[in-house]
Amino acid sequence: EQNMKQREWLKRRNFLVDKKFQFRFLGSVIILTIFIMLLSAVITYYILYAQMQKFLTTIPVDVLYSVASVICLTSLSVLLILLPLVILLGIFLSHKIAGPIMRMEKLLEEVGDGNLNIHIRLRKGDELISLANAINRMVDKLKSKQIKYEKGLTVSTNKC
Repeated sequence: EQNMKQREWLKRRNFLVDKKFQFRFLGSVIILTIFIMLLSAVITYYILYAQMQKFLTTIPVDVLYSVASVICLTSLSVLLILLPLVILLGIFLSHKIAGPIMRMEKLLEEVGDGNLNIHIRLRKGDELISLANAINRMVDKLKSKQIKYEKGLTVSTNKC
């Protein structure tokens, strides 16, 4: 039963946990994808046009232009077809970063309020696991120091 509760906790309920960060990340991924596709289309166009013009001198220039244009339009069509996949992957990848950051922020607020009985639990495959482990060790050390301090206060008040 406890294993079932843990699995329920690990389920992703919302992929957009930090919309501002995730949309900025997604925008960067989309712009980079569009830039790469446009650059590859332009390079393909000029290479093909130059090669076809060089080796196929019997073909009229307008036909060469048409063939190169079709190849460029095909590249752009592939971009439009792949863009939704890029968007979905961008959201998924940004969630693997934004989710752990959100959990760490909540934990640090709790620690700031004095709660040292908590730990960060991340999902398998989430990023920033080493940072989460470092924060958990810090909380454990703070808790240990707090216990030693409280024991020291108890001993010193008993002596009086």
